[in-house]
Amino acid sequence: MSVLKVIAVHGIWEDPIPTEPDPEPAYTGAFERRVVAELTDLGVIPPGADAATVAAIVAFDQAWYGDIGDVAQRRTYAHYRAQANRLYSLADRALDLVLFDRLRRYLIMGASDVLTYGSARCRDQIRDRVREPIARAIAAGDGAVTLVGHSLGSVICFDIAYYDSYHNADWRRSGFELANLITLGSPLPLFAMSCDERGDPKPKYTDPGAVVKLVRPGGRWLNFFDAQDLFGYPLAATFPGLARDIIVPTGVLPTTAHTRMWDSPEVVRHLAACLRDDYRRLTSAEC
Repeated sequence: MSVLKVIAVHGIWEDPIPTEPDPEPAYTGAFERRVVAELTDLGVIPPGADAATVAAIVAFDQAWYGDIGDVAQRRTYAHYRAQANRLYSLADRALDLVLFDRLRRYLIMGASDVLTYGSARCRDQIRDRVREPIARAIAAGDGAVTLVGHSLGSVICFDIAYYDSYHNADWRRSGFELANLITLGSPLPLFAMSCDERGDPKPKYTDPGAVVKLVRPGGRWLNFFDAQDLFGYPLAATFPGLARDIIVPTGVLPTTAHTRMWDSPEVVRHLAACLRDDYRRLTSAEC
């Protein structure tokens, strides 16, 4: 049981699971250590605290979904390579392998996660991967639960915060509410162009009055983006009164500006401030 729980949700991912022996360093290892260091500076964690003491105050979890849809993605890539080897000229094959194959593999194995999430069955499976650590936190009696989603992960976190706040029976029965929602490099405004099965716009993305409750009273939705990030957008105009936009410098190139969100000191500082306030609220309520 910890007072604070932070659950990280990655964006598009080329491989089904991280290749490192321990998945922790794959995308949030340094991020988690920086948050702990910031919480120490803020006086939430005692200086020199051992791992058990830290874990009793703040614990981190991750939701992996890169394997969902992986079979179809690998089949598509294999079909492409077979056709390219058969149809391309020697010069085309050389150019493809030197310049374009890496990009095509990324589009097929990574960017297609967005298409996978558009499938109702896969969408439910992906959301369940995020619900699992939340359920563990509820069962363990963890205090404040914060979701941190990057890129497509921010869309998944938003959808869960929106839907489950109203419809998740376990949440309602236990009185669970998300403490904070943190979105990094979020393409949510692009999803506002998507439609439901009838071809109608989805109100949660387009109707400012449709989204009322996402986090607990006093909780925060902070949205971080870089002006050079082509995939991350401000959200305050799309979700007035709910999202607070914060610009952070993460890179000049559009690609690095998007992928380096986990490395931003500003993200760590603001998240730690949210966690500090949650810690004070929860510990003062126990007195």
